Amino acid sequence: MFDLFSPIFPGLSILTGGSAATFTAISGKAFTETCERLAKKKLTGSEIEITQQLRKIFQEEFRKYSSLRISHPNDLKKF
Repeated sequence: MFDLFSPIFPGLSILTGGSAATFTAISGKAFTETCERLAKKKLTGSEIEITQQLRKIFQEEFRKYSSLRISHPNDLKKF
């Protein structure tokens, strides 16, 4: 696959790769933590209420980890 932007913007692929890795790691960590919290909590209510609880918990966890940045593969060890 040919990258059209690398010759024009050197280092762009490194930045986009780091951004993608950061988002993927933060989302995965937030999802894992959400599942762990749900395993400890008994969900009650309608489907809409449970969906709202899931969304709220995931957003809390995502915010908690959103300050993490991945600029090097070794940064993944932080997780």
